[in-house]
Amino acid sequence: MKVYIIAKDNFREYANNLNDYIKNILKKDVLFFLKEDNLSYIKEIVNISEKIVLNNNKDRLITIDESGGLGFCAAAKVKKMIVAQCADQHSAHMTREHNNALGISLGADITNIFIAKEISKLFLETEFAAGRHMIRIDMLNKLG
Repeated sequence: MKVYIIAKDNFREYANNLNDYIKNILKKDVLFFLKEDNLSYIKEIVNISEKIVLNNNKDRLITIDESGGLGFCAAAKVKKMIVAQCADQHSAHMTREHNNALGISLGADITNIFIAKEISKLFLETEFAAGRHMIRIDMLNKLG
């Protein structure tokens, strides 16, 4: 599994800190992108989201901007890309376990780096429970 981290450049320190944590502590293969403006940030998220969906959902996406809203909106535009805007550990765990989320969006102005590390850890290490949750996901995919 590859973990893609896409961040706006004005959150460079926050993103570098999270990148180092995921690479060195969680021992995940990370591809890291910093984008200077909103348009290039959105385009990169859409491109990576399309890759993740085409790669049979094996990889994961983490976006970082002010509130997490822009990253969420960009990734959610891609059909079959399940993404959640997370600001707490419980949401990160539940969105993986119940929704099989492929991406999370973090708001660096909302979530401090210590919580962001815990959110990322739970998101990357939680398995999808499937079962009754798959029925809902199938219904959502039919709507998309």
